[in-house]
Amino acid sequence: FVLDPSEPGPLKEMYNLDMLLMSERLVSALRRAGVDNLQVFRAVIVDSETADRRDDYRVVNVVGRVAAADLAKSTWSVPLGRPVADVDFESLAVNERLANSLLLFRLAECLSAIIVHERVRRALLDDGFDMLSFLDPKDYVG
Repeated sequence: FVLDPSEPGPLKEMYNLDMLLMSERLVSALRRAGVDNLQVFRAVIVDSETADRRDDYRVVNVVGRVAAADLAKSTWSVPLGRPVADVDFESLAVNERLANSLLLFRLAECLSAIIVHERVRRALLDDGFDMLSFLDPKDYVG
């Protein structure tokens, strides 16, 4: 990965773009919180201006996806017919029974959404991860 010089400042703990990129510190905290469904791969970040290299970030794959959206209670639309993988949510309701007490998972109806159990959210906040943003599902737009 190459740092964008137009975005100065410290790196974020997580980037959820084409790939999920997390600091090693965040990966370790998630594991301490009991999250056990992560595949983790070494990443190298290069500063395009100085050529400095960092190896304290990881490409992360969240293994498994769960169809846990309660579509009847959510506000949503879908570009291609079926509510699978790319649903556009204006507001999300999660069926907790279908989430099955999982600590962290990708939502099958919208793969860009990562659902985090309250217990994990609290553990991360207690560990000082104040740079992360957590949304109540009803406030999720994506």
